[in-house]
Amino acid sequence: MSPDEQVVQTLYESLKSGDAAAMAECYRNDAKFRDLAFDLKGKQNIADMWRFVCHRRPGIWFGCIRTEGSEVKAHWVADYKFKGVNQVNYGIDARFTCREGKIVVHHDEASRWFWSKQALGFPKDVIVTLFPSVLRKQAWEELKAFLEAEKTGKAG
Repeated sequence: MSPDEQVVQTLYESLKSGDAAAMAECYRNDAKFRDLAFDLKGKQNIADMWRFVCHRRPGIWFGCIRTEGSEVKAHWVADYKFKGVNQVNYGIDARFTCREGKIVVHHDEASRWFWSKQALGFPKDVIVTLFPSVLRKQAWEELKAFLEAEKTGKAG
């Protein structure tokens, strides 16, 4: 396993165990992250997002970590209850660019339609699929609320 593949392996092992601090250490300070819900810049913002995700204790499966050209690619599956109600289980294809043993770019790609059908149901799934900014705005608001609750000791 190459050093770049190893850092991706560490990222997913840390996610699986709920260790957001260890996940954050996989990223460079100038890292960028993008998925269906977030478009983040900087290690601190990415670390905040992973604390938020780990707080929800998702079930994680990962594998197929491999180098293709200048990128490391992986596949992972997230399994959790969205807002404690709707069961979500979906596959994510990830692409990473690493530099000096750390992740500098991380893109997670998944079907917005498939995710929103499970998480939101009709008609919200149609809205989120047609207008991705709605999902990004909602996710950002939830992250801000989590961070505020964390500051006041009420995130739990």
